[in-house]
Amino acid sequence: MASAGLYLDDNAFPNRPPWYARPVTWVGVVIVVAVCIVAMSRSCRKRGEAESSEAPVATNVTERVMERTPPRRAEPSVFGGIRNPTGVDIARAPLSAFVPTRPDEPRTAVWGAWRVGSDNRPRFHGAVDIAPLRKDRSGKALDEVMAVADGKVAYINRQGGDSQYGIHVIVEHADLVGPVYTLYGHLATVTPSLTVGGAVTAGAALGIIGHTSSQRIAPQNAHLHFEVALMHTSRFGAWGRARKLIPDRGNHHGWNLYTVDPRDFYQFMQAFPDSNFRDYVQQVPVAFELIVLSEKKPLDYFTRYPSLWKGTAGYTGPLVISVTEAGVITSGRPADTAEIEMLVRNRRLPTVLKVNDWLLERNGQRIVVKNGQTWEVGKGDVAKRWLELLTYE
Repeated sequence: MASAGLYLDDNAFPNRPPWYARPVTWVGVVIVVAVCIVAMSRSCRKRGEAESSEAPVATNVTERVMERTPPRRAEPSVFGGIRNPTGVDIARAPLSAFVPTRPDEPRTAVWGAWRVGSDNRPRFHGAVDIAPLRKDRSGKALDEVMAVADGKVAYINRQGGDSQYGIHVIVEHADLVGPVYTLYGHLATVTPSLTVGGAVTAGAALGIIGHTSSQRIAPQNAHLHFEVALMHTSRFGAWGRARKLIPDRGNHHGWNLYTVDPRDFYQFMQAFPDSNFRDYVQQVPVAFELIVLSEKKPLDYFTRYPSLWKGTAGYTGPLVISVTEAGVITSGRPADTAEIEMLVRNRRLPTVLKVNDWLLERNGQRIVVKNGQTWEVGKGDVAKRWLELLTYE
């Protein structure tokens, strides 16, 4: 007997097997499932293609490791067995292991443009601020600060009030890329036996965590300001003396050290312990490219870091450099004919070639800035100094 509408009452056919025992039913189910799988696969593939064309460059090291495995090198790396500067595991520690400038914004404790200045613009923090693990009864930090790899002491400042870093130590490490620097700031004390030029081994005591600085840091906010950096120019000392910069720190001024994300670097070295800093810096995402001009001498930067230069040695003329959001130059090459022609048309040096808008969303360094729909070199102090030092002869 027919039921209402298009449906049939199974009771009208007492010898008919239940629906789930009928072969035709399962054939139909299989067909429906197959059609759904094909449709979902096509949809996912299209969505993936769209996302891959628009997705920002991965900034998480795990994503980058999955994208491209760096070559295994036979040369030993000073960072192969990299240590933590304190008892905090930089690569794995939660944000609660670091000291933020704003308790409501934990990211202000780590590397990046998470801090905000008085003008309400982002400020770039080129370090991680590591909290102490041990304090005495009065709340004084007790943690020892250690060299993270073999190297030599490049600079010691034992005066707490004449630098934003306060009492600090800079160690130079020999890597295949060239000299890499680690900076340990806001110390309470420096190990008395430490001397400039003296060799240090990984794990060697450098000092004790403190809160020294030319800008007041509350004792309860004592921390280690830890940087990993490349040196912008070996002519900084001469540049600073010409401008009567006091105190004279030679080439080891904070303005001359441009940093990478320490947590990202540690994660990379733990994932690839046979790698080195050259492998690491060449896979850091590029934020922008510039055409600059080296007129009389080759850029000092590529004399110090020759493996990052992709051209003939001693080159002078227009060149293209790739730069991270923090201002680290990751590679350079001679400008090609089309780029030189564009330079002639624009009549402007330096000229911005490419920009990763997503990476520069906050843009605390402001080395390049967006003016309407056009990107150009910034006019602020950081941008002017960065460019002037890069081409200083």
